[in-house]
Amino acid sequence: MGASKKDLRRREQKKAEEAGTRVATTKGGVAVKAPKEQVQCNVCKAMLVKEQKVQLKDHATNKHPKSEFSSCFPGVTV
Repeated sequence: MGASKKDLRRREQKKAEEAGTRVATTKGGVAVKAPKEQVQCNVCKAMLVKEQKVQLKDHATNKHPKSEFSSCFPGVTV
C-alpha cells in the first residue's frame, strides 16, 4: 500500500525540521500567520491595528474629538 497523506506530510515536516525550514502550522496543516503590528492610543490606551488607517482616524475623531490625531497616535501618518 502507498503512504497516506498524513504520512507524506509528516515526512515533509520532518525533513523541513531537520533542515531548519519548517513553518509553524495549525492542527489542520495551514500555515500560521504572523500577528499584525498594533499601536496604542495615548489617550485611552486602546490597542488598534496599525495598518488600518481608517479605523485609527475614526477612533481619533469619534472617541477624542477635542484632541488631535497626532496626540492619540504619535508617529503614525494617515
